[in-house]
Amino acid sequence: IAGLAESGRMTELKDYIAKLTEKSGHAYKSFCANRAVDASASHYDRKAESLGITVTWKMNLPAILPISEPDFCAMLGNLLENSIKATSLLPSEKRRVNVMSSMLSDSMLGISIDNTYDGARIEWKDGLPSRRGGRGIGLISVRNTVRRYSGHMSVKAEGGIFSADIILYGISSRA
Repeated sequence: IAGLAESGRMTELKDYIAKLTEKSGHAYKSFCANRAVDASASHYDRKAESLGITVTWKMNLPAILPISEPDFCAMLGNLLENSIKATSLLPSEKRRVNVMSSMLSDSMLGISIDNTYDGARIEWKDGLPSRRGGRGIGLISVRNTVRRYSGHMSVKAEGGIFSADIILYGISSRA
């Protein structure tokens, strides 16, 4: 899947995803016009659904993004992995994730993800949270991608809600 996305073979990627979802018995849902992002969102939507997590999607993205599709999908995937993991620890009635992403201008892209979590104390190191003594590479990877696009990232954890808000400046705006 990643190879098809990286090489820009979106029609083949869409066909491949359709065959996979057909075999798995899950209907393919469309979240936005970008096929690679759509495939990634569909994967995480099914994963969340299997864990009884309600995900609200508001994705208004064009077929062609102003940044690399693999970069965007990796960020989305890292953020959703963290959200799903944290939310799955809660009682089923409290499991909730909200995902919003849209173009803020022709070359600016925004993404915001928030989720419920158990409210346990979170350690912060270098501006990033960790629930364990060390830290995984997911948020570090997201922060590195945000920096590569001269973007901004804000991460908060308050009142049982964890949120990550990102603004990325597309390739065309950095020329």
